[in-house]
Amino acid sequence: MQAEGAGSQDVQSTIESLFGPSVLVEGLTMGLTQVIHEDFVRRGGHAIILPGRMATGFPSVLLLGTLDQLQGLCQLLSRGGDEEKEIQRDLVRLLGILEDPHIPPLVHEGKRLDFSGRPLLMGILNVTPDSFSDGGRYLTPGRAIARGLQMADEGADLLDIGGESTRPGSDAVSVQIQLERVLPVIEGIRNTSDVWISVDTYRSEVAGAAIAAGADMINDISGARYDPEIVPLAAHTGVPLVLMHIRGNPKNMQRAPSYQALISELLAYFDERIQAVAEAGVPREKVILDPGIGFGKTVEHNMMLLKYLAEFRVFGRPILLGPSRKSFIGSVLNRDVDKRLIGSLVTAVLGYYNGVDILRVHDVSETKEALSMAEAVRAVGYM
Repeated sequence: MQAEGAGSQDVQSTIESLFGPSVLVEGLTMGLTQVIHEDFVRRGGHAIILPGRMATGFPSVLLLGTLDQLQGLCQLLSRGGDEEKEIQRDLVRLLGILEDPHIPPLVHEGKRLDFSGRPLLMGILNVTPDSFSDGGRYLTPGRAIARGLQMADEGADLLDIGGESTRPGSDAVSVQIQLERVLPVIEGIRNTSDVWISVDTYRSEVAGAAIAAGADMINDISGARYDPEIVPLAAHTGVPLVLMHIRGNPKNMQRAPSYQALISELLAYFDERIQAVAEAGVPREKVILDPGIGFGKTVEHNMMLLKYLAEFRVFGRPILLGPSRKSFIGSVLNRDVDKRLIGSLVTAVLGYYNGVDILRVHDVSETKEALSMAEAVRAVGYM
């Protein structure tokens, strides 16, 4: 087959630009939008100006091109003013991720979390009487320890232990009650297993005591916003920190949540949180991101997060996803919480195909099987 009306070099350039990386630059002034558009087209790329979609109403430009064309644009922006240089810094970081998308392992006290294979599995262990799915089932330390060790045997790479329910409408629980619930469980599991342990809390007192008892990670649903002392604690102890997105708090988060542009707003949120915790001593290499499915999101919002999860890879950090048994699955399938296994497994596989690094799940062995099947399919080459 021979192309008509264009030389082979032109055809090759067009193919590379269309199937290369696509970059959406938002919130620009019209003047800078025009500058970026004209320069990128001049370099042989494709640029599409989009009308304002965010609350600012500023336009955006979608760039379709090659890495070389994007690097050329970076050189132009580096010679501009503050706005141009800020965009240039973001593009340089993005290009580094595109050139080497591999996320290096997380290391803490000689233990490693390796993100080069299938998503890691984080087993959910709620030591609470009122969690939405398993509340009361593992309230006694003995049963909770046994369940944690069972999940580790089933293939859990991490255990996420929490002493306060954060289901929609839930009330806060005191530090003392959380400590009484989680510390015996963390100590009991740590005395038997070296599995990674994450403490699910936004309170620095709970996190500090949990780390002293053997926890390796802090999973903070507030994105380190509710308790200002949790970031210095993570910095001092060197543990990884999960930054989740939530709109409001567990008590009010599901009261008609709305967004101007969901993905864009979450990207801006994570950009700000990563910078804020870095300034307080937690390097981005220790940060994990969780878009917060079910936390201040409608059913449609949750579906969008699953569909566009790969957008969050722009930060070059591991992505954690926790859709297991949540109400949006029940809404779609009309299933009660104890009948949502199939829906949960589908969301896990979707997460896998869209770039998730850690899946927070109730059903470890079943999820591991589903991922193994998806992994086998992905590994097959074209014949």
